[in-house]
Amino acid sequence: QEAYSFLGDLAEDRGDWTEAVRWYEEAHSFDLGYVPHLQGLARAAANLANGAASRGEDSTRWFDEALGSCDAALALSPASAELLRLKTETLWHKGEVLARSGKDPSDALAEALRTAELARSAGLAEVSCLHQIGATHSIRGEWRRQHHQDPTEDLVSAIASFARAMEL
Repeated sequence: QEAYSFLGDLAEDRGDWTEAVRWYEEAHSFDLGYVPHLQGLARAAANLANGAASRGEDSTRWFDEALGSCDAALALSPASAELLRLKTETLWHKGEVLARSGKDPSDALAEALRTAELARSAGLAEVSCLHQIGATHSIRGEWRRQHHQDPTEDLVSAIASFARAMEL
């Protein structure tokens, strides 16, 4: 199983996300409870989702796989700041993609904010959390503005998060 995981790492190093997913899935099939395999799978799937979205392709499958892998890993290691960071980032990217495609990103963005707060309490670097919180509020504020809802609360929160991150 370690050899499969190493192959996944090598594929990630090359930016070959499809190959990385393949190897991490293979590694995971041997040990369902090993967090690094799930974390690698989540990273690679998130990168595939972002790539598909940037090309205008459907990224749903990859976002779902990335978030499912994050959730499975967090079930085994619930206080992992790195897993919480990865899940938060994946959620706000998913929210951004949903908003760009005209779909309501509210659920993904609300979960991103909840997860970012968990990451803060788990000890993830404050600047990273504040950046993710600010980005999430920005995306949600823009969505609300475009849909004739008051974005003020989100935009003020985004500004406050980014300002605090810059202070640190």
